[in-house]
Amino acid sequence: MPRYCQSLSIKICLLILLLEIVPSIYCQGQNNAPLDISPKLQQFLTDHPAASKALFSALSEAFGRRTVRIYYFYSSDESAAKADHLYPDKNTVWIRIRENQLPGDECICLIFEMLNSEGEQHFIELNEKAKTKQISRNDFATDMMQQEFVAVKKTRDLIKSFDLNQKEKEESYYYNRLVQAPDDFNEFLIYIAKVSPKRAQFADYEKYYDSLGGKPEAGKP
Repeated sequence: MPRYCQSLSIKICLLILLLEIVPSIYCQGQNNAPLDISPKLQQFLTDHPAASKALFSALSEAFGRRTVRIYYFYSSDESAAKADHLYPDKNTVWIRIRENQLPGDECICLIFEMLNSEGEQHFIELNEKAKTKQISRNDFATDMMQQEFVAVKKTRDLIKSFDLNQKEKEESYYYNRLVQAPDDFNEFLIYIAKVSPKRAQFADYEKYYDSLGGKPEAGKP
């Protein structure tokens, strides 16, 4: 998910730290460069050819004309997102993936963030509308969630082909949550509140709307 909910200064400090201590993973879609991913994810993809095909399908779709840089981080905070992304410029996407999770979940996170990054222009437009109060707090959070819902459905359909065994499915944090996700958006909002009670994603977007501190355009109340 796009981490717009943090202040810009926090983002910059964190990314500087990551650049200093964590090797980046680089792939430019149009050059078909291989992903230099974590060893455990490499092994997972070797053992699960269908998952490898799904990952590179998402890569091809989302990064035909853009560059992706991937960074790993560690966290024990289960209420925080296990992956996120941001846009340093119009041709580049930075994706952060939590390393201390199962390789199958790492793969699912990466696929989701790749596909979710396709909504870049819409995310940017929503942020600009929020800054000038052209959109309400509730509508902003709803639109952000709707855009992410598009990526959820795409990811759900891709990971159904992973061919995981029963033990892998049961141990995965994301697999069953995603494959059972409903097609209806309103049902989806109810569903994620049920399966991920430690997350408050809609409320987080409302708080982020408040943090933008925008002012109405001239002539508007």
